[in-house]
Amino acid sequence: AATGLRNGTHTHPETRIFGERNPRSRLTAKQVLAARKYKKKHPRIGAKHIGKMFGYSQGGIEHILAGRTWKHIL
Repeated sequence: AATGLRNGTHTHPETRIFGERNPRSRLTAKQVLAARKYKKKHPRIGAKHIGKMFGYSQGGIEHILAGRTWKHIL
């Protein structure tokens, strides 16, 4: 059986910890918004450069920009 189907994140999604509330989060909501704003203003700048600006990985920035992570901050 899949975990969380009868008890956990599926029945109580409000208990999920995401964003800054997650203790392992390396970015703040302000940094996420700043990265998205920077990409919108400079569309030719790649995720690798933005990642270096924020001390974050290229892949992580790509996920943020595509909306796969930090979905609650748009």
